[in-house]
Amino acid sequence: MRIKRPSLIALTVIATLVLFGLSSVMNPMQADAQKKLRFIFVNQWGPGAFPSVVKQGMDDAAKQLGVDATIVFLSRNDDLAGQLAAFEAALLKNPDGIITTIPNATMFNKVIQQALDKGIPVICSNTDALIGTGNPLENKIPYIGSSLFAGGYDLARKAVDYFPDKTKIKALVGLESPGQSWCEERAGGAIKYLTEQKIPFEKMDLSQDMAQMESRVSAYLRKNPDCNLVMSQGGNGPFGTSKGVQAAGKKPGDVILVGYDITPQNAGELRKGYVTFLNDQQPYLQGYLPVVQLYMMKQYALSGWDVNTGLGYVDKKNIEQVFDLVQKRVR
Repeated sequence: MRIKRPSLIALTVIATLVLFGLSSVMNPMQADAQKKLRFIFVNQWGPGAFPSVVKQGMDDAAKQLGVDATIVFLSRNDDLAGQLAAFEAALLKNPDGIITTIPNATMFNKVIQQALDKGIPVICSNTDALIGTGNPLENKIPYIGSSLFAGGYDLARKAVDYFPDKTKIKALVGLESPGQSWCEERAGGAIKYLTEQKIPFEKMDLSQDMAQMESRVSAYLRKNPDCNLVMSQGGNGPFGTSKGVQAAGKKPGDVILVGYDITPQNAGELRKGYVTFLNDQQPYLQGYLPVVQLYMMKQYALSGWDVNTGLGYVDKKNIEQVFDLVQKRVR
């Protein structure tokens, strides 16, 4: 598996932008004299807390750089046919750059290649199903997001460290979207670590529906009262599984419950003690940095760079530090 790391160029550019607040990258008079750059962000999301943070990052970068950037939301999550149609529609608008999630290893090959053939740079954000597949586009598209498989592996490792005796662990690996690359990759990393440690686990479809998730987790815990570790993969998972834990009559700390994304709902459950910790893939950067990259590519002919945004964790020790930022859609 290819591990993504920020390049020296990335670190240098980001440091420069931070120091100068992005406003000094281009003189406003120069910006008015030039054609205003237009970027489109196509993804597999419906409206929700997580994509709203991505949008906030995109909007902030666009405002600071004086470019137009729009994000296309679908009517529901993981509608890949809808995402493909949205990408095709974006191509017809001939933008200066396209940001996209790539949740399938082959489905978007044709439209991405069409964009590249037209001279439209493409940045992958959040989900990159091309990694490790040998797809000819794999090394052509820069990726800004978390390393999914490695992230799942590390999530499980960190969760297991909470137990003084590994022989007492019984785990549930929940999947909100079985078959989707982002979900399977994360779960696959967790399962690899659990298998290496000889920790028994079951894999279960949680559903994206919150009521279904609560019901399924609650029923599972009632049937398997010795289950003491629950992992989910998606942004709604910690909240939904937490409600299932509570419905099963468990108290805070009875079950080590871990997952991804510091949404307001997830952060609330962490503060109550039902969620143990969350991986923060920093979605703000997944909206902000692609706009910066496209701007640099168009203005200065720089190449793209890979950035692993998913290196942070939030638990009861630091949740209060970031809680206000969660409300502001920055964390």
